[in-house]
Amino acid sequence: MNARNVLWGGAAIIVLAGLDLAGALLAKEFSLRPRWVLLVSGLAAFCLLFIVYVRSLRVTELWIVTFGWVVVLEVGVLLLDRIRFSTDIPTHKLALAAVIVGLQILLMLPSGSKGAHERGDSSQQRVTRVVKSTHPSVGYGRETWARTVLSSRRRSTN
Repeated sequence: MNARNVLWGGAAIIVLAGLDLAGALLAKEFSLRPRWVLLVSGLAAFCLLFIVYVRSLRVTELWIVTFGWVVVLEVGVLLLDRIRFSTDIPTHKLALAAVIVGLQILLMLPSGSKGAHERGDSSQQRVTRVVKSTHPSVGYGRETWARTVLSSRRRSTN
């Protein structure tokens, strides 16, 4: 993954968390004061969130965007609850949340093993590799596949 994709992925994570937090705030406000403008604004925020999510998956991996989004959202929700709604969150729970967020950040850090992008695999090559590893009949001709399926059915009925 190049630097440009990292920047776009990071920006997408921030935008996703912001839209999700805005939608959550609008939902909370709508639950307290039902107004059509709040409902429509919340729906628009979540529709835009979906569009940004789809676009972000073109530049970075699904798990990176999702984990990053969740980590930033968790911090945002804690701050929103504490500042906007004056919720008292005990210090030990804040410390525990910080540990959990720290562990989630550790999950997103690159590991020493080469991923599919670093090997230069295309999406099609990755899908083919996964399918072949889970379905050994893939890659055989029709006759071979049919014999494999029929022989496995015979074995299972005996």
